Amino acid sequence: VAQALRKLNPRLIRTFIQEYFHIYPERGRFDWSTLDPYMDSLASVGGTVAAAITIKPRPLFPEVDEKIVHPNDWAEWQEVVYRLVRRYSAEKKIVTRWEIGNEVDIGEIGGSPYLFQSAEDYNRFYERTAEAILRAYPEAKVGGPALADSGSPLMAGLIEHCARRGIPLDFVSWHVYSNNPARHSDQVERVRRELLKHYPADRVPEMMVTEWNRWFDPVSVPEQAGAPERSAFVAS
Repeated sequence: VAQALRKLNPRLIRTFIQEYFHIYPERGRFDWSTLDPYMDSLASVGGTVAAAITIKPRPLFPEVDEKIVHPNDWAEWQEVVYRLVRRYSAEKKIVTRWEIGNEVDIGEIGGSPYLFQSAEDYNRFYERTAEAILRAYPEAKVGGPALADSGSPLMAGLIEHCARRGIPLDFVSWHVYSNNPARHSDQVERVRRELLKHYPADRVPEMMVTEWNRWFDPVSVPEQAGAPERSAFVAS
């Protein structure tokens, strides 16, 4: 993957910090043996990394359930996040942006361990996680909620909450897969016009569509990557 990415000369790469890496297997013990080489390989590509936090360490989430979205110990959760960010932002200088969650509006079917059913629940999770990120690396950019649907109430709820309480929100993020180019641009315009109006012009968060493409093909094979209609779609 790193070898292929080098050909693209990317400015920014998005990745997931997921439970597969098993960074906190038991209380008080961290294990970076799987995540370190992975992150180092991304760093070798050039550019910087935007990392989505999608972990549920077993000591803090002993039950596997997408609807359990808050850890059983907030202080310990913040310590895990602090150590994660210290390692890959402050010490290794790999990650510049931390995205809090991934497709938190649809949970496991979007590859996320979290399914937030109210804006209040996500706002609480975002606020406490962002606090730990910025304590570890004050220069980091923080954002979310990496929605599968930008029309989810979680987006409006987060923007309003952060604007009203002065909580850092450097970017808002969502995903869209559609064969209609207008659907992609319409979502950008709607978020800018209807939701980011809470912010003065000099403090408007960035908008990041952190996953986007055409709709999924019935069969996906490498030969499709060079199809002319794909290039036309991207340009459009």
